Amino acid sequence: MRALGLVEVYGYIAAIEAADSALKAANVELLDIEKVKGGIVTVQLIGDVGAIKAAVEAANESASRIGTVLSNHVIPRVDDDLIGKIIKLNKVEEIEAKEINEVKEINETDEVKLVDEVEVVNEISEVNELEEVDENLENDICEEETEQITDDINIEKELTKAKLLEMNTKQLRNLLRKLDKDILWKDINALKKNEIIDKLINITTGGEDR
Repeated sequence: MRALGLVEVYGYIAAIEAADSALKAANVELLDIEKVKGGIVTVQLIGDVGAIKAAVEAANESASRIGTVLSNHVIPRVDDDLIGKIIKLNKVEEIEAKEINEVKEINETDEVKLVDEVEVVNEISEVNELEEVDENLENDICEEETEQITDDINIEKELTKAKLLEMNTKQLRNLLRKLDKDILWKDINALKKNEIIDKLINITTGGEDR
């Protein structure tokens, strides 16, 4: 059960003496030493009822020896709403409350950042999937075109350089891959168009330039 102890004295020195004696006499906390007006100063203490009573008595006795004690009072079962609104929190409690609020703000900020990062990752994944679909579709179309061209070439039963020059690089690469199953894609992609044409002619004509 928390209680609030108030000791009102005349003069700041007497207030310091009262606060010091109270803290030494019992296990209580000093909330504030508040200057009111006209030299009147109030010492505010909080703790268990028994401890506050002992602290207020010690403060009253000690302060009266060097100054004037105007009044003292103990409020048992003090309401929590009173502390921090009417009666100020001490600086340690203010700092702790501030740190708690800062931690909450940091956590909320981190949550927002995490949500944003997840959304960005999802968007990137969707874009990559779309690009992969487009690339596969493009490869399928190109392969179909290459197969058609290959069929035409099979009808003619020979590859001509003029015919190959009409094809684009991707079609030539697909055609080379189709005619030479042993060649790797990485090797095909490293070839220039004229190099691919030379390889195709070598494959079909045995090295004769047609």
